Amino acid sequence: MTTEDTSSRSSSIIVNRFYLSDIQKDLVDDKLSSTDICTMFRALLTEFERMETSGITTIKMFLDAIEEIANVVLAISPYKLLNPRVLRHPLIYFLHQMLIDLLVSWRASEIRLSIQESDIFLKIVLIFVNAAEYAFAVGADEDRQRITDLLATRRFLILVREQIEDSDMHKQCINDDPNICTLGLLTIKLLQGCPFYNCTEHNACLIETLILNCLDSYDYIQAVRRFQSEETYTDMDDFLLFTCWDYMPFDALLSQSSNSSLSKIDSINHFYDELLTRFEHALDQPPITYSGHYYIFERCQQLLSIPKLPSFDKHAQIIIDHLIKMLENLSSTNSNDDALIIVALEAFYNLSKIPDIRTIMKKRHLTSLFNKYTDVEMGEKRKLAFDILAEIMDEQEINNNSSEIISVFTDQLKELNPNEYKPDIDNTLSSLQALMQYEQIKNEFIKQGGLDKLISFVCDGEPYEKCVKQLEDALKILWSCTFSNPEALNKLKQDQILMTRVKSSS
Repeated sequence: MTTEDTSSRSSSIIVNRFYLSDIQKDLVDDKLSSTDICTMFRALLTEFERMETSGITTIKMFLDAIEEIANVVLAISPYKLLNPRVLRHPLIYFLHQMLIDLLVSWRASEIRLSIQESDIFLKIVLIFVNAAEYAFAVGADEDRQRITDLLATRRFLILVREQIEDSDMHKQCINDDPNICTLGLLTIKLLQGCPFYNCTEHNACLIETLILNCLDSYDYIQAVRRFQSEETYTDMDDFLLFTCWDYMPFDALLSQSSNSSLSKIDSINHFYDELLTRFEHALDQPPITYSGHYYIFERCQQLLSIPKLPSFDKHAQIIIDHLIKMLENLSSTNSNDDALIIVALEAFYNLSKIPDIRTIMKKRHLTSLFNKYTDVEMGEKRKLAFDILAEIMDEQEINNNSSEIISVFTDQLKELNPNEYKPDIDNTLSSLQALMQYEQIKNEFIKQGGLDKLISFVCDGEPYEKCVKQLEDALKILWSCTFSNPEALNKLKQDQILMTRVKSSS
């Protein structure tokens, strides 16, 4: 970008209004051909070149023109951009060059992009991301790869790498530069697997660094707030709220011991501590919707599952306290509270699967908190309550309620279908397996027909149609039933179909 910075006398309008009208109509009637799009692109480039050579071009006019072009291309259906003629058009390479120019002009530590330049950067990235995402959705891997190949020139990759390194090297506090998140969207969605001209290990560290910097940003905080209040959220919000968490380095560098790695681990752990603190503060800022609560509790569970997290004890207690307070303030007889009660119970159950949190829950004697949800009329809440109780009750409590507990689980096992995967049964089998350590539970399970239900599930239907995890859990429960119970052992041994399935699965 080398145009002279003089005051603009008028805005540049290089987009024929009929182009946008045609594109809007195409979203309905789908009649815009690749020839039509290429003709439009050629006209846009011609107008842009005319403007550049007019001798009166200002930076404002230059940026306005680029943004107009980006708006037009962004409005076109993504799948039409994948047409080879369209994707090879000079206008697409022009947009790629604009990305390079923006990366050259920007250093987060020194030179920020203007608001308009930031908008242009995001819009051009979204043009390529939307096309690539469409290709992925329909299984057009070659089309997706063509987009990556178009972008991933040596110079472009080096500029991306330098920007990631620069933004990390000079980072002192929470990121307030939105372009770091745009860089993250570009890198994760379009440049995965590209070399960045480093060793493979360093490439992985670059991605981890970028993800952490995207989440340690004001943009992420705002995205969470919008999600909490069920406001409409953007493509960037979706990237920050969900995609970034798929790439979080939960085990990053834990096996390394160099001083630099230890410093990096401290930095990551400090950030995880800060994230948990921010989520805790968000929970104290009502109103929060059902989906907002679910999202925050899910993220807290992920963070608290990190092995040897230094701030684990502090945050585990705070989250448990919040969930207890939440259930105490909600009414089990008020249908308007049902959704939030279920969110809290699901969060408790998921947390109870973390051994250290399960220990905390047992020490705090929380069984009475969940017993009020065990009445038959409680429905889904009853199932969740018993799933939690199966994890946290002591032996005496379990033996005193073994008949009622098992009746809940055997009732849930009616949903088992050898030819259809039902995700809700995962938790049922997992909790039931945890209970099988108690002799009275095993006897009650056999007495109430649970053994027959699991044998039928394992033996009926085609093995390849079953969920592997459910099949494994079912076999473990069956095996547990045979301990100190010769009758159950003989019953299993005499079932030839069952024995065949056991051998084939081992």
